[in-house]
Amino acid sequence: MAWNLFPVLSTPRLLLRELQQRDAAAWYALQTDPAVMRWYGADMPRDVAQVERLIADYRSWQQAQSGIRWGIELEGQLIGSCGFARINRGWHNAMLGYEIGPAWQGQGLMQEALQAILHYGFTSFQFHRIAAEIHHDNQASIKLVQKLGFRYEGVHREVGLWGGKWHDLDVFSLLEQEWEAQGVSAPRG
Repeated sequence: MAWNLFPVLSTPRLLLRELQQRDAAAWYALQTDPAVMRWYGADMPRDVAQVERLIADYRSWQQAQSGIRWGIELEGQLIGSCGFARINRGWHNAMLGYEIGPAWQGQGLMQEALQAILHYGFTSFQFHRIAAEIHHDNQASIKLVQKLGFRYEGVHREVGLWGGKWHDLDVFSLLEQEWEAQGVSAPRG
């Protein structure tokens, strides 16, 4: 799994690209929207500088090959992000994460973005398993991963800490052979 260049992906409607420092203000707007952050698993950033540091952290994850985060662009506008964290190259697995602004929810855009990165994860990164941890009350996200073929595995008790309290997260996973059985082809832009 060589990551010499950031993998830019495109779908019929979206461009998935590396988050840049120039995205900090737009991403700060998303990250300070209570509807976006309700289930994000972290507290809202205090200022744009904190978002700039997070973007730099994502770049260091990529360099260390421990994670990768794509900015989701629609018609030139950053509308969310998605990617893999906790990449374990020896075990060929990773954790899926994503968020999208409320104005773009319910349009199939995140499903389109996730199909692209799942395909990339299973083919280029050669993942065997991709997991997602989702708050039980986040039914839209649970339905999304189930549409993508993820299966419920159980609960990680009090694994998340945000908003000053501990949260249980439901665990879902998708195996490479389950993805392949769906016959999902590479995204076309």
